[in-house]
Amino acid sequence: MVYGAIGLNYKSKLVIVENGIGEIQYRKILEKSDMFDELKLKYGSENYIFIQDGAPAHTSYLTKLFLKKDVTF
Repeated sequence: MVYGAIGLNYKSKLVIVENGIGEIQYRKILEKSDMFDELKLKYGSENYIFIQDGAPAHTSYLTKLFLKKDVTF
């Protein structure tokens, strides 16, 4: 499995995942991709929108908390 993100004039690093993705692995992937740091440098802190689908790893309480606390948009 491969994780990546795309947007207007942006593409993240690809992160290769060997197994399924749970909430802990998903947060590690987000950190490993450096996506949020790159987006902040390119667009500024609040000038982009991060959209996910409804996968359980994306919607878990801990992932939402991580995005609110650890990733300052």
